[in-house]
Amino acid sequence: MGAVTPQITYTASKGGVLSLTREIVVEFARQNIRANALCPGPVQTPR
Repeated sequence: MGAVTPQITYTASKGGVLSLTREIVVEFARQNIRANALCPGPVQTPR
């Protein structure tokens, strides 16, 4: 994961979501509860 200047806020928030998800996975693993994160990236659409 890296940042290009215009995408710095996107990269920071994506890192936060991934870190939070990993922490939730560790916390609830003993109770057999899973967690997933969906982090969509840029999508090229026709104009």
